[in-house]
Amino acid sequence: MFGNKMRGTSKIIFVLLAFSLPVLADTPISGEIHGFLKADKSPYLVTGNITVPEGNALIIEPGTTLRFEPNTGLEVRGGQLVVVGSEQSPVYFQSTPKDSLQETWNGIAITGKVPSEMRHVKISNASTGILVENGLLNLWFSEINHSQNRGLYARNSQVSIQDCEFADNVNVAVHSAAYSQVLLERSHLTRNKVGLLISDFGKTHIITTQVEQNEVGVVSEKESEFIQDNSPMVNNKIDFAKNPQILALPPEPLFEGVEKIKPSNLADPKTDWKVTGSIMAGIYNHDVETASNETHSRDIVGNDTIQPHEHYKNIFQTPGEGVEGSLYLLAKDNHGTTAEFTAALRSDTWQKNDWDPLSFHYAFDFRNSLLGQFHNDLTLGDFHLQEDPIAVQGLDLFGGKYILSFSPVAFGVYSGQNRPLLLEGDRNPHFYNDTIGKEEQQAQRWVSGGSIQLNPKGQIQGTLGMIVSDDELEQPIFAEGGSSSTTLEPMQTAMAVYANTRLQLPANVEFEGQFAVGRADTADVDAQRAINSVFSEAGLSTASFSTLRELMQNISQVYTLTREELESIFKYSSMTETEMEDSLTTLLQTAKRVQETYEDDRDDDRVMGLDWGKENFAAGASLAWHHQKTAFSTRFQYVGEDFYSPGSPDQMADTRELDVSIEQGIQSFWDFKTHYNLTIENADDGADWMDLDEFVQGIDITNLFRLGSHIDISLDYLFEFQDHNRSTIIHSNDNPILAIESDPWFNPEGTFDSLRWEEFSAVTSDNDTLASGFEERLFTQSIRAGVNIRAYHSTLSLNGRWAFRTNDSRFNNDSLIEAFDLEDSTWAKLGYYFEGSSSFEQTYPISLNTKVGDISNTFGFTPRWKSYHRDAMEEWEWRVKDRIEFPILGRYVVLGLSGEYRKQETQWKETDYTLQNNITGQRFEYYYLNETGAAVGTNDKNIS
Repeated sequence: MFGNKMRGTSKIIFVLLAFSLPVLADTPISGEIHGFLKADKSPYLVTGNITVPEGNALIIEPGTTLRFEPNTGLEVRGGQLVVVGSEQSPVYFQSTPKDSLQETWNGIAITGKVPSEMRHVKISNASTGILVENGLLNLWFSEINHSQNRGLYARNSQVSIQDCEFADNVNVAVHSAAYSQVLLERSHLTRNKVGLLISDFGKTHIITTQVEQNEVGVVSEKESEFIQDNSPMVNNKIDFAKNPQILALPPEPLFEGVEKIKPSNLADPKTDWKVTGSIMAGIYNHDVETASNETHSRDIVGNDTIQPHEHYKNIFQTPGEGVEGSLYLLAKDNHGTTAEFTAALRSDTWQKNDWDPLSFHYAFDFRNSLLGQFHNDLTLGDFHLQEDPIAVQGLDLFGGKYILSFSPVAFGVYSGQNRPLLLEGDRNPHFYNDTIGKEEQQAQRWVSGGSIQLNPKGQIQGTLGMIVSDDELEQPIFAEGGSSSTTLEPMQTAMAVYANTRLQLPANVEFEGQFAVGRADTADVDAQRAINSVFSEAGLSTASFSTLRELMQNISQVYTLTREELESIFKYSSMTETEMEDSLTTLLQTAKRVQETYEDDRDDDRVMGLDWGKENFAAGASLAWHHQKTAFSTRFQYVGEDFYSPGSPDQMADTRELDVSIEQGIQSFWDFKTHYNLTIENADDGADWMDLDEFVQGIDITNLFRLGSHIDISLDYLFEFQDHNRSTIIHSNDNPILAIESDPWFNPEGTFDSLRWEEFSAVTSDNDTLASGFEERLFTQSIRAGVNIRAYHSTLSLNGRWAFRTNDSRFNNDSLIEAFDLEDSTWAKLGYYFEGSSSFEQTYPISLNTKVGDISNTFGFTPRWKSYHRDAMEEWEWRVKDRIEFPILGRYVVLGLSGEYRKQETQWKETDYTLQNNITGQRFEYYYLNETGAAVGTNDKNIS
C-alpha cells in the first residue's frame, strides 16, 4: 500500500513539473539582436519585434524554438539571417498558445543585399510566414503552414526554394510579386486557397514541384512569366488561371512596423518617403507567313474563300514592328503609408495604345481616439474582383475600389467597367485584320457593388454583399454611344445578393457556407442562357463558354485552334480535329441564330425585381479536415434554374455538384503520397440524382527519391475515369449506304453476304435512330518519371511522360445494332467512331539551367509523339527554346534574350471510299458533299 501511495505521489509531481517547465524555460527577447540563438536557452519568447540591423548577422542553432506574441515578428533590415536546423532538430517559429487558440504573429521580414539562408525551418500561424522585399533568400527543407495572408511573399527580390512544403495556408502559399525572381524546386504546395500567385512583372520557375488540392493551383497575371518543368497540377479545383486574385484575397503584405523600430523614427514628425521600382522597355518584330491552298479547288474558311495557291488570311498575329514597356513604382513612408503604380503599354500596327494593366493603389492608416485605428485602401484603374465562390467568381474591372477596415469590420465598395464598348467599324481587339460588324457590337457593361466583412482575420468570418450590373449601348459612361440596338451578346441588367461564412473549428476542421439570390431581368438574359444551352447540350465544357463567345465574333478563328484547345472545349472528344472544327463552327452559327431570335423581344425599359422565386437562389457548403499527413474535404453546390449573378456570368443554372477529396501521405526512406478525387455533376433539371450527367474519379500516386544532395528521382502514376452522358446517336442515312456495303462483315471470306445486307437494310429503312442513350466512358492512365542532377552551377532535368487513353463508350439503347459486327470506321459514317479517342502519347521534356555569376541561361528541348486509334492518325512535334539574362550598366539593367522554335506535323490514313458493284464489277468513287451529304460517280474511264 505504501508503494501505491508513492507511485501516486510521483505521478502528481511529474505532472506539475511537466506543466511548469515550459513557462520557466522561456527566454524573453526583443529589440535589436545579433550573434547566436542557442538551443540550450530555447524556447525564446518574443515579446516585441526583434531586428537584425545592417552589418550584423543572426545565427539560430538546430533545435531552437521561437514563440512570438501577437503583433510581433523578426525583421532583417539589411543584416543577415542564418538558420541552421537539421532533419532531426528543426528550428520552430510559432505563435504563443493562448487559451488553447493559436494567435497569429507578424512573421519574418527580410530586406537588404546580403542573402539570408534558412534550412529545416517550420513556420506556423503567422500573418505572412516570410516576407522578402528588395532582398535575397535561400530556403531549404522547410515547412510553412497555417499562414493567414501569405506563406511566402517576395517583391523585387530573388528567392530560391528547394525541398519545401507549403500547406494549409489560408490564402496564398507562395506569392511572386512585381519584379521578383522565384525558383521552386522539388517542393509541394497543397491545401491552400491559392498555391502559387505570380503578379504582373514577377518571374517564377517551378521544377519537379507538385501543386495539388488547392482551390486554385497557379494564378499568373498577364504580364508575369511562368515556367513549369515536370511539375504536375493534381486535383486542384482550378489548376491554372490568369486572374490576379482568383479568390477573395487580402491585400499584399507590407513591412508593417519596420520603420517604427527605432524610437527616433517615432519621435520624428517628418515624413520620409522611400521609393523603389523598375522600368522595362522593348521592341519586337513579327514576320508572319500563312500557308497557301495547295489544292486545285477553292477552300472556304468561315466567310473567306481561298483560291488555289492563294495564302490563307492572317487573323491571329499582327505583323510588323511593335513596342512594349512597363513601369512599376512603390513608395512608402515611415508612417506606413504606401503608394503603388503599375502600368504596361503595348503598341503595334493594329492596336496603337493597349494599356493593360494601368492601376494606382494607395493605402494609409489613421487613428481615432474613440474608435481606434482605421485602415484605408484605395485602388484606381485595373483591379480584379473575387469575393464569393458562387455569386462573384471573378471579374476584371476598370474603375475604383475602396476598403475601410477597423477591427473587426471591413467595408468595401467598387464600381467600374467590366466590358468596353465596341461599335460597328471599330477594330476588333481580339483578332487582327478584323473590324466589328453591325451584329458584332458590344455594349458597355458597368458593374457596381459593395460588401461588409465581419472578423476578416478571425476564426469565424462572414461576408454580406451585393453586386449589380447594367449594359448600355446608346448612352455608355465616359464614352460615345451608338444608335443601333444590335449586339453580339444579349444586353441585360442583373443583381445578386450573397452571404458566406467560414468557421475554423477545433481539431483542424474548417467549414465554409455560401448562399446567394440573384436574377437578370429581360429576354436578353433568356437569350444568353439559350446560347449557353446550345453549348451545354452539345456536351461542351462550361469553362470554355467565355472563349466560345469570343469565337462568335469571328467564327473563322475556329480553324486556328490547336487540337489541345479543341479537346478542352469538347472534353476529350473522340472526333478528329477536322470534325471538331466543323462541329464547333456549326454550333457557333446555331448560337448566333438563337441570339437573333431574341433581338425583337428586347425591352429598353427594364425593371429589376420581377418574378423572384425559389429557383433564384444558389447555395454551397464545404468541409475540410486535416491531421498530420491525412486530409479530407468535401463540397456540395446547388444553383437554381433562374439564378443569375453578374459576378459569375458563366455560372450554369440548374446544377448540382459534389466533390470529395481524400489524401494520405506516407513517408519512410522516400516520399510517397496518394490522392483520390471524385467529382459528380448532374445538370438535368428534375432528373434523379443517380442519372448522372458527368462522373469523374481518379487516383494519383507520387514517389520522390533523394540520392544525396545532387540527384532526385521522381516516379508518379495517375489513373482517371470519366463518364459523361451525351446526345450522340447512331442514325440511319440513305446516302452513305454504298460506303457501308464495303464493310468486311458483309463480305466474309471475300464473298458478299446478301442476307446480312438485307437484314441491315431492313433495320435502317424502318428506323431513323439506330442507337441512343450514349455514355462516353474514358479511361486515362499516365506514368511520369524524372531525374534532376545538380552539379557545376547547373541543374539538368530529364523527364518522361507516357499517357494512355482508352475509349470504352457505349450506347445504352443499342438493341437494333447489337447483331451487326461492323468496323469502327463504318459506324463512324453513321454517327460515332467507337474507340475513336483512344490514344497513346509520350513526351520527353529536357532542360538545363546554368547560372555563373550574374549570367543565367535556360535551355529546353521537348519532343512529343501521339498516336490515335482512329484512322491510324499520328502527330509529333518538337520545340526548342533558350533564354539568357545578364546585367548591364552596372547591374541597374538586366538584358534578356530569348528565342523559341516549334514544329508540329500530323498525318493520318484516308478512308478508302472506292466501291465495286458485285455483279458488274464496275467501280465507283464515294464523295462527301457539304449540302447533299453524299454522291456517287463512276471511276471507269471507258464509260462516258
